[in-house]
Amino acid sequence: MKPRLLHISCGADLESFVPTTIKIGKVQYRVLTGYEAAGSCAWCGEKLTGMRRRYCCEEHLSEYYRHFEWGSASEWAKARAGCVCDICNRSIRLDAHHITPLKGERSFSPYNLPWNLRALCRTCHQKTHAAMRGTGNSRGQMVLL
Repeated sequence: MKPRLLHISCGADLESFVPTTIKIGKVQYRVLTGYEAAGSCAWCGEKLTGMRRRYCCEEHLSEYYRHFEWGSASEWAKARAGCVCDICNRSIRLDAHHITPLKGERSFSPYNLPWNLRALCRTCHQKTHAAMRGTGNSRGQMVLL
């Protein structure tokens, strides 16, 4: 099975996606793939067996985190860029930037999808946000420099 969220392929789809939450035991989870229900792998939806509680295998745990958890997604985006800024091609410390601006929670979010993140150096990142503010695009529209 493929994760259901993968039909979100552009900023407009992302803007209209509203994640819900479910409670499993005493813990509340955000529904990002649609498979987060107890007893199913949160990435692929397969029935869990044995002692597994959220993912059917380590690979699916890694994929879920790479797509939704800010720390994993941002590190993956920077590694994908080969430690080079997407705008100026300088090889210095990089930040991960949301192309479609982040809305709501950062830690686990559909806005952390790999295609919505790009790696920018600190200078280009600041210029991008200044351009977004200057044009009134601080929310909801993409600005690609």
